[in-house]
Amino acid sequence: MAAGLLDCVTIGESMLRFDVDPATSLDDVRDLRVFVAGAESNVAVTLSRLGRRAAWISRLPDDPLGRRVDRDLRAHGVDTSRVTWEKDGRLGCYYTQLAVPPRTATVLYDRRGSSFSRIAPDGVDWEFVHGARVLHLTGITPALGEGPAAVVGRALQEARGSGQWVSFDLNYRGKLWSAERARDTLRPLLPMCDLLICSRRDAETVFGLSGSPEDVGRDLWHLARSRCLVLTLGGEGAGVFDGKRWLPVPAVAAPTVDPIGRGDAFAAGVIYGVLTEDSVDAGVRFGVRLAALKQTFRGDVAWVTPQDLRDRDGGIDR
Repeated sequence: MAAGLLDCVTIGESMLRFDVDPATSLDDVRDLRVFVAGAESNVAVTLSRLGRRAAWISRLPDDPLGRRVDRDLRAHGVDTSRVTWEKDGRLGCYYTQLAVPPRTATVLYDRRGSSFSRIAPDGVDWEFVHGARVLHLTGITPALGEGPAAVVGRALQEARGSGQWVSFDLNYRGKLWSAERARDTLRPLLPMCDLLICSRRDAETVFGLSGSPEDVGRDLWHLARSRCLVLTLGGEGAGVFDGKRWLPVPAVAAPTVDPIGRGDAFAAGVIYGVLTEDSVDAGVRFGVRLAALKQTFRGDVAWVTPQDLRDRDGGIDR
């Protein structure tokens, strides 16, 4: 992989996340805990905390909430210099209630009409994007409107033209678009990616694939035609299929304080393995560990350090 000014650049929307105490109800909330949240920025934060040079590109409202997002990401070492700012814009937000069983968790979005939904390809510094070794995108962004979808399409074309390594996390969100629309939009994009990360659940929901993990992984690899496929399996871990062999990687057990952002930490681990060892296999092993560590923290951010990856025990049962 060629050297670049940055290790990884991501493009996507970040929001404010408001958490309701699990012991109360969203209908009767009095106090909220606030976090910065976003799939792509979560990946950038984790990589930056692991010592990699990560940047995040987005569009924010020029107001206290937008500045809060920018400040938090910069505090983790993420380069936000190519964020564009919109006067009289708005920041998306969402509310979470990580309920105590038998109640189920609740997520309520309020992101329509956000500043990011009006991003456009001509608002992105593509030369800056070319300077990164890895471009990371997710399937959330095309669901947010014509502008964001056009940015993802342009980003993939730019990466193809510059020989950049691309990772893509399918990350299907049923509250944003239908499975049919997601399939029709994303399927033509996937062959332009070097790595596709997809959950077993999303493979079934979006592409109708079922069977054993190895069967789903193989079928999705043939459908997507990406160079390498990583299938996440929840509590069972993950698996890698590269067109020749299936490699299962078991999960790392850890108590769950907050599962949100776990998949982003996993994706960051895969990218970290590619950057440091030029190996998706190694990346998946990093990813399952980072996912386990993330779920022990509240909020979207995995407050990890390089030592957490070196310390293989770390109080977590393997």
